[in-house]
Parts: sequence; C-alpha cells; structure tokens
Amino acid sequence: MKADILIDWLTFTIRTVKADEVIKEVLRMDIGLFEYKKKSINFYTSAKVYNNIQVLYDGHMGVSADMGVCVTMSGAGCRMYEEYHNVDVIELIRRLVAMEHINITRLDIACDDKEGFLDMENVWQYALEDKYRSRMRSKQFYESYSGKQYGARSVYFGSVSSMYKLRIYDKSAQMYSPDSSLYGVHWIRLEIVLRNTYAIQAAVILTKSDDIANSVASIINDKFCFIERDDSNVSRCMSPNWWIEFLECLEYANLEAKPKVQHTVEQHAEWLDFACSRVMAKVYNAIGSENFNQIMKNGVGKLNDSDIAQIEDFKRRFGGE
Repeated sequence: MKADILIDWLTFTIRTVKADEVIKEVLRMDIGLFEYKKKSINFYTSAKVYNNIQVLYDGHMGVSADMGVCVTMSGAGCRMYEEYHNVDVIELIRRLVAMEHINITRLDIACDDKEGFLDMENVWQYALEDKYRSRMRSKQFYESYSGKQYGARSVYFGSVSSMYKLRIYDKSAQMYSPDSSLYGVHWIRLEIVLRNTYAIQAAVILTKSDDIANSVASIINDKFCFIERDDSNVSRCMSPNWWIEFLECLEYANLEAKPKVQHTVEQHAEWLDFACSRVMAKVYNAIGSENFNQIMKNGVGKLNDSDIAQIEDFKRRFGGE
C-alpha cells in the first residue's frame, strides 16, 4: 500500500487487575502522570487521564469487578504513547494480543495518501454511482461549506452499529484553515474503524505481519473495493487503476470467525508474573510449600494434550527437566 499507516484509535479492556496496575504494567507508564477524574463514560464512573489516554474503572452499580478496566486512546493518545516510549503503538498491540484476559474492542487504522493516488472527486463520484463492491449497505456524503464556496468532501461507508466502517476524507482541509499555506496540500485519509471481533482479528493480523502495509491493504480488500461497472456480476468487475496502484495488494484478510490465539508457555509465564505473582506469593507464604505444591499437583491432573505438547516443546527448546 502506498500510504503512511498509523493506528488512530485503540480501546481495550482487561478484567483481572486494577487501574494503577494497568497503567504501570500494561501501558508501562508513570502513574503520577495520570490525573483522577470523576466521569461517567461507557458505564464507568471513574477515570485516570493523561492527555488523550483514558483509563476507565469503577463500573456503575458496583459491577466494576465484571467490567474490569477499560483503556481508550484517541489518535492523539496513540501519538502521545509513541512519543513517551519511542516505539510504534503496534508494539503495545503486540503485547495485548499475547496476553490473556484482554479484549481489544476498537481499532482504527489510518492510511494517509500524500502522493496523489486518491482523489476526492474520483472517490465521491464512484461512491455516488455505486461503483464499489462491499457488504456495507450504508453510505453517507458530507461536504463542508464556507462563505460562498463548498469545501472538503468526505464519504463514509458502513452504519453507526457496523463492526467494520470505512471513511475517506480530505485530511488537509480538516487540519488547516483556508488561509494557511498548507491548505490544499494533497493529504487524503482512508480510515478503517474496526470493533469487537473485527478489531481483535485485525490486531492479530497486524502483529503477525512482516509487512504492515500489505496487511492493512488485505484488511481493506476483505470488505471493500472500488470497481468499474464492466460486468453484470460485480464479483467479476475490474478495479480502477488508481485504486489498484494505491493498495498494491489484492489479497484478502478474511475477517470472519473470531480467531483462537494460541498462547505459549512463555506468554503464560509472563502473565503469571504480571497478574498472579502477588496472589501466589500470599497463598504460598500463608499455607506453606507442602500445601502449595499439592495445588500444583492438582493442576497437573487438569492438563490437556495441547498443554502437554507445549510443555514438551518448551523443554526441548530451553533444556528444561
């Protein structure tokens, strides 16, 4: 894909730890940076906020134990996280995918065309003429108006409740005022908004990929494609050259059933250290090593074939007994 790609929104929930632990252990940020705010959002009543990173906790009606902690990072929050750690936010997503008890509920991916492959007049006209292939039935057109002339155009595909939405708009017109020297510079943004199951699947695809641009293109291809109406069967219609040149990829990600993430022994060990080490230490010191070892023996009796295979593989690789 010929575009600058960045994560423009990330929301995830985690059920088994407290807000401060999420800040310290998951986000790996200084707790002192976050300011407490009493607010009601997404059925949470409290938040700790640092710029555009919000850590929400304390669910309504005393159900916080079930709701856990929710972290939401807007585009500006993602950029702040990257500046703080000097890494791409994809690294955070990679750790989230590897951890248990974490659910990614929203993931926005922005693709910025600054080379001229996407033209809003083309996009607008193709959308008006239904020259696209997609299961998304809903589409909306927006055109700003200032003074005596019309300004930026935006096209949205997908309904408010959709788990997959796509929008294309003039980012330059959004960012700069008409009197700015940068106004009118070519900057068209294609943005995918993924929720729930699709967000999880996309996160897995991105973190397993050696080519992020190619993976994002395949995620787009799975649900949307501009076409020429050159065949009565839309599945056989060709795509316009400008769309093919922009994506550079005709593969499909196949966002369908929720993928089953296979956690390794190393990932389980990291999770135990992160989420359970305090509880394990408390139990061990309270009941003694003999009783604690009995709990471990009870656990051995619950191992399935997959667990045993992973243990044997780990021992082969690391020389365990």
